[in-house]
Amino acid sequence: DKFFLVQVYTYLMEIALWSGELEEAEQWLRQCLAYYTEKHRITLHDVEWFLIVARLATAQQQYQRAATLFGLAEQMHGQFHYAIAGPIRFLADEALATVQATLEPIVFADSFAMGQQMTLAQAFATILALTV
Repeated sequence: DKFFLVQVYTYLMEIALWSGELEEAEQWLRQCLAYYTEKHRITLHDVEWFLIVARLATAQQQYQRAATLFGLAEQMHGQFHYAIAGPIRFLADEALATVQATLEPIVFADSFAMGQQMTLAQAFATILALTV
């Protein structure tokens, strides 16, 4: 089942990110994208996945891309009646603070807002274009 496979890839991406292995994390991201390009509905796992991808962009110092992804994750998270907590939220908030501190306020606001207005298809197309 592709759903379980992408969860394993996501966990491997998360472990690589925690270990500072950014190239390896990006390889697992590419594996995830093979599944995600077929998605048509959003799950809570997708929100968590986008937070991890935003953290990866932050670690790669792609701050504008990260701000857009954080905006998208926030917009998606608003569709659920469940608050993401624990390490996922803490690490995402820490990366978001880094992005906010690094970008000019207007650049951050514009990028975050652009992410909030993206469709799921646009988001995957954007990520796919950046990993090729």
